[in-house]
Amino acid sequence: MSSKPEQKNVDLTHMPQYIKQAPWYVDQKDQPILTHQRARNEVKKPSIDTWYRKGAKIDQQVTKYRKGACANCGAMTHNTKTCTDRPRKIGAKYSNRDFASDEIIEKIELNYEGKKDRWNGYDPSTYKLVIEEWENLNEEQKKKKEQEIQQKLTTGKTNDSDSSDEDDPDREDLNEDQSQFANKDPRVRTTIRNLRIREDTAKYLRNLDPNSAVYDGKTRTMKENPNPELPENRQAFKGDNFHRVTGDFITLMNQEGFVLEATQMAGVEVNNIAMPSQVEIMHKQFKEKSELLKNKKMQELLSRYGGDQHLVIPEELREGMKAELEDLAEQQKMAQKLNKPEIKNFDNKGLLGIKSKYEEDVYVYGHQSVWGSYWHAQFGWGYRCCYSFDKKSKCKGEEQKKETIKKEYEFELQIKKQQEHDHKKLVEETNKKYLKQPEEIKENVQQIDIQEDLEKSSQLENKQVQRKNSSSNSDQSSSESEVSSESDESSGEDSDSSGPRHKRKKRQAKKQQKEDKKQNRETKNHIDQKEGYYGLKWDDKVTEEEMEQYKRQREQFDDPMRQFATKK
Repeated sequence: MSSKPEQKNVDLTHMPQYIKQAPWYVDQKDQPILTHQRARNEVKKPSIDTWYRKGAKIDQQVTKYRKGACANCGAMTHNTKTCTDRPRKIGAKYSNRDFASDEIIEKIELNYEGKKDRWNGYDPSTYKLVIEEWENLNEEQKKKKEQEIQQKLTTGKTNDSDSSDEDDPDREDLNEDQSQFANKDPRVRTTIRNLRIREDTAKYLRNLDPNSAVYDGKTRTMKENPNPELPENRQAFKGDNFHRVTGDFITLMNQEGFVLEATQMAGVEVNNIAMPSQVEIMHKQFKEKSELLKNKKMQELLSRYGGDQHLVIPEELREGMKAELEDLAEQQKMAQKLNKPEIKNFDNKGLLGIKSKYEEDVYVYGHQSVWGSYWHAQFGWGYRCCYSFDKKSKCKGEEQKKETIKKEYEFELQIKKQQEHDHKKLVEETNKKYLKQPEEIKENVQQIDIQEDLEKSSQLENKQVQRKNSSSNSDQSSSESEVSSESDESSGEDSDSSGPRHKRKKRQAKKQQKEDKKQNRETKNHIDQKEGYYGLKWDDKVTEEEMEQYKRQREQFDDPMRQFATKK
């Protein structure tokens, strides 16, 4: 427990008294303790009214362009790419005038509840506008009802209680709902979706071909037409998608496009879902006005330049064109029957939105295509019209196309030649490493035979020396004396051979023999060798003699007597 007093006397109602007050033996004058259990740095929470000020700007007078500011308007709080102002012909960076003031960017530290609050930042004073709107609607409805009553009175119809009940639409809806509720049987759990006329064939039985239209059993839908090859009069079912393009679907799509254009281009606040009747009226008015403007323009052009007589077909030609016009009408009717219904007069500009502010389809230096419309693996990007890979080159048409095609062909030939040359070099190098000529093979075989003869002669000399040492003590005949003289000469040689120099030579000779055997192992069985995939040759077969020789010569590291054998 810490005995440090707090700076502020805060009422800690959640703590019991024996923890809140100091013990009797500590003189703290009833000051609270346990400061470590409470937050030391008190965070200042923002009030309910604080929220981001949208569109608020700092009052300042900027007379010079600042480094890092927007090149379009001159404000420091955003970049040129994120600038929402109108794009100027000459930006503030270059004109040095009409600098926009910086926006106020507030940093509001909200807690978890404040961030997730749906009504955070809502101004309750704006709800007055909604109340006024509803009041105006109610007043208009009352006026409409009064006008209808006056019309009925003028026509002579009485306004009895029975007639009022019949005319009231709300009352009729209630009666219909009640009648349906009374007739409904709770035991019958079938829905309208499950009901189907039993005489009618199912969707999945209309075309039994597995490659025909797909039937989804979960949603019970077949979107495509199961029998597109049949004529229209024999097609009982044309797919579920056919119904989606019929009726008021096309008009609804046109209205949606009109709403998007109105909101994005003109800035009019219209919503097709919230106010469909208003959108329908506005769309009709827009169509009428556009047609009137077209007619006005046509009349102005005709009045100024003339040409009315060319628009009307003369009677002389009409008689000759009757047969052609009839044929055209019949062809159009047949095409309408055969062709599927298409969405007409629907502009995708509203759906796609406004084009980007970057330049598109700009043809420079006389080219008919954009830079980057052609690609080559070796040369990179270029123009499609002339196959030019220089961005700042002028278009020369098909002549340049032919030249570039020739260059590409020559370049590819050079690459192929280079690849073949490199491959040949690689094959020659590998053959030099792993294969030897027959003359070298013969020389190596002769060397091996000479070495074997030397080994045999050395073994015989050693045996003779041992015999002479044993027979040197006994006296023998003249024939034996000759042998002894020879043995004396050989003993003189043995005295030299028993020295350290002779031992070194022997060791060196043995090492060389081992190395030569390893190198000439491939050359001995050159005939039995096999050629590999890359032109290399190696010996896959190992004889029993070679295996025994390998076992004798290899160093056995697990042998305990290995050290004594090496010391010899």
